[in-house]
Amino acid sequence: MKRKIFLAIFVVLCMALSVALVSCGCNQENANSSASSQDGGNHDNHNHGNTGNNTNNGTNNGTNNGTNNAPTEDDGRTNKDSIALNKAESQGLDLRLSQDSTYYIVYGVGECRDAEIVIPKQFEGLDVKEVAANAFYENTSVRGVVLSANVKAVGEKAFYGCTNLSFVIVRTGLETLGEEAFSRCSNLSRIAVEKGNKAFTSYDGVLYTSDSKTLLFYASGRTEQSFTVPSSVTKIAQRAFIENSHIKKVTLGQGVTTIENSAFFGCDNMEEIVLPSGLKTIEACAFFFCTSLKSVSIPASVVNMGSGAFGNCFALEKIYVDLAVIPSSWEGGWDYDGALVELKK
Repeated sequence: MKRKIFLAIFVVLCMALSVALVSCGCNQENANSSASSQDGGNHDNHNHGNTGNNTNNGTNNGTNNGTNNAPTEDDGRTNKDSIALNKAESQGLDLRLSQDSTYYIVYGVGECRDAEIVIPKQFEGLDVKEVAANAFYENTSVRGVVLSANVKAVGEKAFYGCTNLSFVIVRTGLETLGEEAFSRCSNLSRIAVEKGNKAFTSYDGVLYTSDSKTLLFYASGRTEQSFTVPSSVTKIAQRAFIENSHIKKVTLGQGVTTIENSAFFGCDNMEEIVLPSGLKTIEACAFFFCTSLKSVSIPASVVNMGSGAFGNCFALEKIYVDLAVIPSSWEGGWDYDGALVELKK
């Protein structure tokens, strides 16, 4: 009798275990299917599951009237950025009407406590079109920013000194970016621009004009030790590489003709810069405070040289100029006093 009872219990346990295993297997399969759909599928439905969070709580309107089309993969976007695109719009931001009362401007973090700021598309029925100058100046709580498709302009120093900011996602609407908007963001490693933006583009997290002719911004938090500027680029914008402490070697593409003011200012670990044979202009302070730069060769094509172009490059020992005479168009004080300037013989 006892043996029959034991066998009956054993059979019941086996059946329960079997059901549990099948159930786990189905759940895992569904989880894998869901993850696969999220990572590799169409991203047009990013708002699904967030509709309940996008209501007006009395601070700013979270209504999202468009789809969250993800930026293209060649812009440096990561899976973490994709997750950010799924987040509900931030509530509690300091939003104020424009002077003509036709749209709203973001003036600061306000009462928002989000670490990853998702700028809303609208507030009280009007588009949110701008991020004001100095809006998030030296805010150390912000870790990520997603600009909505309605944002047309980001003001000067809008995110200056946000030392914990690690990524920025730009949607299709952005048209203007103020000076030093992302300067001194020491952990910023990538900017991703959504495909279809008419003013900007990005590749591997580096920001360019939409025609890829001007390199606008190489984030100071990027940790690569070397970088080659694409051949399409003709200009390195002012402050483009400012205060990146990781880069050791930069090779400019043969298309580069202009290096603007302070383009490489404060790249204190950069030991080598390779200048192309067609370079024409090096503006003031272009390599100021590149304190690890030991030597540089300036091609004969350079017509204009700004004051302090190689100023305070304390390790600079030798500057080779592929010219017999320094052109009169070069401004005084372009070189570092401690360096030997060697001309072509």
